[in-house]
Formats: sequence, C-alpha cells, structure tokens
Amino acid sequence: MNPITIFWLIFLSLISPAEAYDVGDGLALLLGTVVTVVGFCACLGWYARKQRKMIVYHILDCAKTGC
Repeated sequence: MNPITIFWLIFLSLISPAEAYDVGDGLALLLGTVVTVVGFCACLGWYARKQRKMIVYHILDCAKTGC
C-alpha cells in the first residue's frame, strides 16, 4: 500500500462516529446522495451532448469539404 492510503486509513480511524443519529440525519444523507447522483448524471449528459454536437458538426463539415 502506498503512503497516502495508509495516511487516510489512520486519519479516518481517528474520527469518532456520530453519537446521535436520528431520522433528520438519515433524510439529509439520502437527499444529499440523490442530489449528488442527479448532478453527476446531468454533467455526464451535458458532456455527451456537447461531444455529440462536435461530432455531428465534424461529419457535416467533412461532407461539405470532402475529407
């Protein structure tokens, strides 16, 4: 294992777990997870549409100029 992995394992083992974990914390965790996944998917969709548009323009340009 590399030194960075060992450092993070030691660092995370020193953090004490939360003592009071109630329904509000669970809902906040669930909401944060959902928002993160939706945001990640939105970024992937935006990137894919951007790449597709670039490919389509390249194909149309090649069709006009005869690559």
